[in-house]
Amino acid sequence: MGDKKQRPDGVAAELWENAMRNEYRDSVERFVAQQSEKYKKQREKAIYLSERKKRKAFFEQLGAPLIGNFDKGITLLKKEFVLKDESLYAERYTFEFLGGIRFAGFVYRRNEQTQGKKALVFALHGGGGTPERVGGLYHDSSNYNDMVRRVLTKDTVVFAPQLLLWNPEIYGSEYDRIQLNRQMLQQGGSFTALEVFCLMRVLDWFEKEKDIDSDRTGVIGLSYGGMYALYFAAADKRIKTAVSDCWFNDRAKYNWHDWIYFGAEQNMFDAEVASLVLPRKLYIEIGKNDPTFLCDDARAERDKLLAYAQAKKQSERLVFVEFDGEHELNKENHTIKCFLSDLIRSFV
Repeated sequence: MGDKKQRPDGVAAELWENAMRNEYRDSVERFVAQQSEKYKKQREKAIYLSERKKRKAFFEQLGAPLIGNFDKGITLLKKEFVLKDESLYAERYTFEFLGGIRFAGFVYRRNEQTQGKKALVFALHGGGGTPERVGGLYHDSSNYNDMVRRVLTKDTVVFAPQLLLWNPEIYGSEYDRIQLNRQMLQQGGSFTALEVFCLMRVLDWFEKEKDIDSDRTGVIGLSYGGMYALYFAAADKRIKTAVSDCWFNDRAKYNWHDWIYFGAEQNMFDAEVASLVLPRKLYIEIGKNDPTFLCDDARAERDKLLAYAQAKKQSERLVFVEFDGEHELNKENHTIKCFLSDLIRSFV
């Protein structure tokens, strides 16, 4: 028998083979980092693919029900009065589709509206949010900074849906978004795909409403809502103009559980998705002091998208704003004024 290998005095036996384990760990981390660099270069080319190829890849990346043979029919189950104040009134609309999904939201209208058809605005809340919060109905609107009331005019109707993002500690109604998303991934889909599909079906319904001009539809969102605003506009060319606040960033750094899709790093991160919105009007706003998604982390994706827009001669269709604020809807009105002008004047 050979000599028995001496072990360091005072070191637990469980640590004797850590050199082997550390070598394996380090090699895996190097491999993943090398793959990331390769895919980063791949995405730099992918952004210049044709719109048809990119949108197909986008749908396949998000999965079902954006792909697959799913019924696109939608039914309005009920319309209920919620509240009226000095400037607006709100109704709760509950829709049903996909064989039983109940998807609801608030429809906001001004008490006094112009005659004729109105532009339609989707106003999307973020994590912990609700349609009543973005409308400032029962409490102040928090970091949404009066989102609904600022886009609600005599010429617009606003739909604010309830996404599966409310805070159960405040509102009750427990749910497990992480587990549901895991199941959807195993089924070939994603939560993002489901809720973008929901928004698209609601737009199908509003297109048939007599007082809605479906050629003038826009979307605005904050945080998670900023993600859905970007993805909804990328998925559906009926969206003529979009505002995405406090979400656009480096998805390698901000890869939350429900922002992970099969093959995304090879195909599409935020700049590639945003390129699908162009040449329709796109406003992306980032808070300089946002502690959740750091402004500095977004600049590489921003520069890539700006270069794409310039190469495609679409620079005037893309507006980036770094505003003096935190994780909130920009309090300055310039972007919202331009957004409304796009819709009301049918600029796009």
